[in-house]
Amino acid sequence: NGIDSSTATRATEGWGGSWYDIYESDAGALSLMTTRWDSDTDASEFQEALLNSFSSDAENGGTWTEDGRTFSVVGGGDTVVVITSTDADALARVLAVIEQSV
Repeated sequence: NGIDSSTATRATEGWGGSWYDIYESDAGALSLMTTRWDSDTDASEFQEALLNSFSSDAENGGTWTEDGRTFSVVGGGDTVVVITSTDADALARVLAVIEQSV
């Protein structure tokens, strides 16, 4: 995994802030990292670089898995949301809701 440092630097220019939400249950854990960007273009550049960094992980219809974790990225406008979970079903349910609102 990973991208070169110049791509990472370009991808993080225009970062406008972020926040995390973490949820736990007996079934596992789920985290959301919601990022805001100075422009839609900045958000798109970040999302593209992030998705490229997942290139060596197993992809299944817009979700990736690695070491027992499932993750996905949703973007729209100046927002990019990264969802990570140890419970793939929970991630799918949250992803369905987020895709309607972003």
